[in-house]
Amino acid sequence: MFCSLLTPTLFPKQSACLPLPEVRLPTSIGVFASRDQAERAVHELLDAQVPKHQIFLLTPDDDDHQPRTAGKTVGAYVGGAIGTSTGLSLGLATATLVVPGIGPVLAIGLGAAALLGFGGMTAGASVGSGLDELNDSERAAELQSSSAKNSTLPDAAFFRNVLRQNRSVVVVEAADDAIHYGASAVLNRLSIGAEPGDDAPSGKITTRHVGDVFIISLSGRIVAGDPTAAFREIVSQAIDLGSRKLLVDMSAVTFIDSSGIGELVHTSLRIRKAGGQLKLTRLSAKVAELMRITHLDKVMDIEEDETQALAAFG
Repeated sequence: MFCSLLTPTLFPKQSACLPLPEVRLPTSIGVFASRDQAERAVHELLDAQVPKHQIFLLTPDDDDHQPRTAGKTVGAYVGGAIGTSTGLSLGLATATLVVPGIGPVLAIGLGAAALLGFGGMTAGASVGSGLDELNDSERAAELQSSSAKNSTLPDAAFFRNVLRQNRSVVVVEAADDAIHYGASAVLNRLSIGAEPGDDAPSGKITTRHVGDVFIISLSGRIVAGDPTAAFREIVSQAIDLGSRKLLVDMSAVTFIDSSGIGELVHTSLRIRKAGGQLKLTRLSAKVAELMRITHLDKVMDIEEDETQALAAFG
């Protein structure tokens, strides 16, 4: 088993692998400069037979309509049923939500509102009007639903921050490898920073400790398949075995795809939930450019070099 090989070398004081506290699906995340580009990606994902319930889209809503009312009206569909979408005609559940600090946001896909930290039958109403406008039973149901959903979903703060940069986000969670690879291929081709695959070797990962900081060094192409699966396994063990300061060195990364970005987002969520921190450092030129044009450099915690990163952990 993969974890039995990692444990003696990464964590010599630990004698056995601990079970993961949650089962998480492989995730691909694409960032888009416009709603039209994100819409095209969702259409192609559906054409590629990606199940509707595994597709989520969040985009700033520029349409001239009543978002607060729409949020209340369609909010129930976000938590419980597939309805008729607004504008995109994709047959996916849709809600228009007013998010404080961002403005109107179109959330498409069953449970998409939960990506912003809200879920369940009152998703549209709670985000559009605020929890203070719900009655006691609605507020209790909302908070309970949000807590349960957010235990396995990517980080709400991440998606809110990306939307603040006026970007659109498409997320696909898929347990089936074929669906995951197919979804990643679509998002890699259409999202910001996409480029043809190069001849660089597949991704490799090495690890080491500096004090209480666990450093993961990535190289090559961090893409769907073995590289992202190995990264996910290493991160899971590190957190489960007590690491609370994770530093990812990306100086030798030649390309990171939508699946790799999904893993970074999930890692940020898991370590923060555990009371820890994730930092990225020494980004290669290609990764730095990807972060810049997607505005992810304003979302992820990035340090210029290892010395600065170690000092920043405190």
